[in-house]
Amino acid sequence: METAKEGPTMQVTFDTQVWNRMVFPERYSDRPNFAALLKINHASRSGPVRGFLCESFGTIESIKREDRARFHLQDVPKVQVTHTSHGPGLHCLNIDIQAQHSL
Repeated sequence: METAKEGPTMQVTFDTQVWNRMVFPERYSDRPNFAALLKINHASRSGPVRGFLCESFGTIESIKREDRARFHLQDVPKVQVTHTSHGPGLHCLNIDIQAQHSL
């Protein structure tokens, strides 16, 4: 979490299964979580939440949906966690998960 002039902001990675609903909540007005989607959309547009898609987005979407389970079962990903302190009470964790792209 980092502090901006307007107040705290949180950087959030949106999963490939959810980002579209968050960006275009009006397309999902029939969903039970529609009110939550509107709140997340508003928070990302007004500043408290800063959303982004990580580089794996392209990698995951390039694998056919029916092949994804097999792809993920073939390999235990390499996970690396790094911590950065930005002062008292302000910390950042970066979690890097890498798959074998040759698969």
